[in-house]
Amino acid sequence: MDVTLKLLPHQRKLMDSTANKSLLLCGRGAGKSYILAAITLLTLLQGKNVMVGGQRYDTLHDTLYAEIKRMATDWGIYSFIEWREAPMQMRYNGHFVYFGTYESVDASRGYTNISLLLLDEMFLAPLTILSVWGPCMRGPEVDKPRIIGATTPRVDSGWNVLMASSDCDWEIIRATTRDNTFITDEQYALILSGITTDEMRRQELDGEILVGNGATSLIHLDEFPLIAAPTLDEMIKAGLDCGEGVERDATAFFARRGNTVLDMWKLNGIDHEETVRRVLNFHKAHPIGKLNMDMAFSDYEYNILKYEMPCEQIPFARHPSEDNRAKFANIRAEMMFNFAAQVKRGLCVEGFDLTPELKRQACALSWRKDRQGRLLVTPKDDLRVLLKMSTDILDAAALSCLELLAIDDPAMSMESVQDMSAAEIAEIMEDE
Repeated sequence: MDVTLKLLPHQRKLMDSTANKSLLLCGRGAGKSYILAAITLLTLLQGKNVMVGGQRYDTLHDTLYAEIKRMATDWGIYSFIEWREAPMQMRYNGHFVYFGTYESVDASRGYTNISLLLLDEMFLAPLTILSVWGPCMRGPEVDKPRIIGATTPRVDSGWNVLMASSDCDWEIIRATTRDNTFITDEQYALILSGITTDEMRRQELDGEILVGNGATSLIHLDEFPLIAAPTLDEMIKAGLDCGEGVERDATAFFARRGNTVLDMWKLNGIDHEETVRRVLNFHKAHPIGKLNMDMAFSDYEYNILKYEMPCEQIPFARHPSEDNRAKFANIRAEMMFNFAAQVKRGLCVEGFDLTPELKRQACALSWRKDRQGRLLVTPKDDLRVLLKMSTDILDAAALSCLELLAIDDPAMSMESVQDMSAAEIAEIMEDE
């Protein structure tokens, strides 16, 4: 076999890297398909299994898969490899290359003995992909598992924040479009003609991660006021994000009167009965005018709270308020935008132990629009991966900023609690 590789410096660096997680972060046309094809073929020939990920089967087939076939032909090994189209696979001497998609990550969870996980256009992949495909990299044939990604940044991708963070554990190899010396001046001029803004140039040609820019960040750190702006709102509004016990999401509570925060706490391992007791104790001292909470409570616990105060359960994935259904894709997006607006109007969160955590969670939020032009924010699961924590206190704070919703929420009646004895009601309302 006669193998001749003409590698650019950034391609050579990726090829020679010994890091367990490497990312080629590059401008478009920087030669990522060529180096990914070479690494895939060489790994297969070395007797190791490879899993290749891409956005969709059709794009994988017409780009990277086609480049691998062309390279195998040039190397004179095409006929030695078994090529399968459905599902898309390559087989050689008892080993394989399997192609999976980011649209159906779960379909690939059953594989084992994967030595190399290769992610093409990685910033299009869900942030949770390694939790599903990572366990595939186990088995007697796996010695030194390696993950390689290659991508052009995307302004709406959660990977931006992850790769730009100070605790990022990926080796990042950078390259611009111009670093590909095989691109002629005429070709580069044609690529450049489609670039309309400086931000587009920095992302698409320079491979620069744009984090915290005004276009996609929902809120910036310097927008949090140090002193609460005065308001006329005397009603106490609260948010409650309920966890599910030890080693699960924590339970968080946030209460404010206008722009003044009255209470902010988060506890792990607290059961729902104790949560109800704590909220009722706060309500005795500071009557809550409206409590918004998630859907974690049973009807029994929810009705106890609803009997004592105006209370509403908020299904985050449901439609937003009727007036805003054309603007927001779901309730979660609406309440996060409401929270950001409240901060910019003077909501002060200073003075609490959780203040740094709340700010960090809020500043990690980015927004984008769906195909209908409705606003979305970074999914909670993505934030969990980015921040290595659940956004419980942010969710509670945002719930306190959500007004009455136009969704079905039947009012509690006395009949719904008639099965509880007076002693049970008194017990749950007792002080600690």
